[in-house]
Amino acid sequence: MNILRAAAALAIASAAVAAPDTEPSGATREQLDRMVTQLRANAEQWVNDQEIETATEVELKGVWLNRESVGHLAAVIKSIDPNTTGLYVINRLLRRLSFAKSPTIRAALPTIKDLNSRVRKTYKSFPELSDRQVKALKRPTSSSRVAREAFEQRRREKMANDRAIAKHNQMVYVLEKYTYRLMLLARSPSEDKTLAEQLVLAEKSRSAIWLTILDGMADEARWMTPQRGETIYKVLRPPAIELKMERRKGYVHRGKSKLREDDRSTCEMVRDYPGIRMLSTLNRIATAARMPALKVPKAKDVEKHHRELEKKRQAAGKRRSRSRN
Repeated sequence: MNILRAAAALAIASAAVAAPDTEPSGATREQLDRMVTQLRANAEQWVNDQEIETATEVELKGVWLNRESVGHLAAVIKSIDPNTTGLYVINRLLRRLSFAKSPTIRAALPTIKDLNSRVRKTYKSFPELSDRQVKALKRPTSSSRVAREAFEQRRREKMANDRAIAKHNQMVYVLEKYTYRLMLLARSPSEDKTLAEQLVLAEKSRSAIWLTILDGMADEARWMTPQRGETIYKVLRPPAIELKMERRKGYVHRGKSKLREDDRSTCEMVRDYPGIRMLSTLNRIATAARMPALKVPKAKDVEKHHRELEKKRQAAGKRRSRSRN
């Protein structure tokens, strides 16, 4: 009898080990609606620079998104107005989606990519101030109390307006970042190709988002199949070679702002060597793609190359000047 009990216990234990991991139940529409309500409160706190309620974030970690809940997620996203607070809510949901399995992410991507294509056109520019307006922000028009109060009011209004613009742009940038991250996590060669092409366009338009995409590709490289790696490699290799000896360039980071109460507010600039960055990441992808690595120059070699080009241009200019004389 003891032998039979032992055999039965062993069989049960073996079955438990062999059984596949069960996926948690997917979020219901009611659960997502409740999270949206709570996240809206957090969004208002964030917009007003208040401390954010952590209990909502803890509860959000318990939300699991699977194929069955994708339809609910898509409906919820479509129901949210993509203003600043709405984008905050959407971005928190997309962050949670990034922990889902690839088939779930692939099913949700059409809705997310459609939203991103519309929202990324809503970046706002800071007001263009005339020199006279800037001067009025630097000092009161007179030493009177009324002039001083008017001066302080101008600064408060400017900062409130600029801060609202900066918050909106930050949320648009985060939506872009999550969209491109999810495209990588979908682990689909077609999405990889689309994203690589988007990266090339972003670099040409001097948008810092291309560096964010590139960092995502570098992180994802170790999980790439040969097909995925080769897809990205073939798209990025030509521009990487073309940019190989490019000097450091500036890229506009629309998600980060420099706010000034006494001058024009601006978006931050990110400076980098595009060829070096792209080639370095491409070589990480080359391992997965089983493609040849490419030589990556050092920054000092790029600068030396341009100094030599400048010397040649100056010498050619002198020869043309002598020939004319």
